[in-house]
Amino acid sequence: ASPFLLRTVEPPLAAVHGAPSPCPPSARLGCWRINSVEAHTLHALACLQSDRFGDAWRTLSSLCTRSEAARAMLALGEIADLLAAQGARIRTWKVTPD
Repeated sequence: ASPFLLRTVEPPLAAVHGAPSPCPPSARLGCWRINSVEAHTLHALACLQSDRFGDAWRTLSSLCTRSEAARAMLALGEIADLLAAQGARIRTWKVTPD
């Protein structure tokens, strides 16, 4: 992952979900075992890329307060735009409760 993208992605997510994992994201690439918060965040990002704002909101507001979810929506919207500019797309999936 590019250093620019990591600097762009980590601070907004840390504001909502706490400090980043001590394990660098590049070390976890290719690992299919992500935690629930990471999965919900990626699902919300995928919803935003598909213009499913209500689904993104429901996903984020299940993890945090309304004000934190609103900040996360803005940050993830920017990330979605950056990914789209690079031709990247995340597909949605059915999120099941833990």
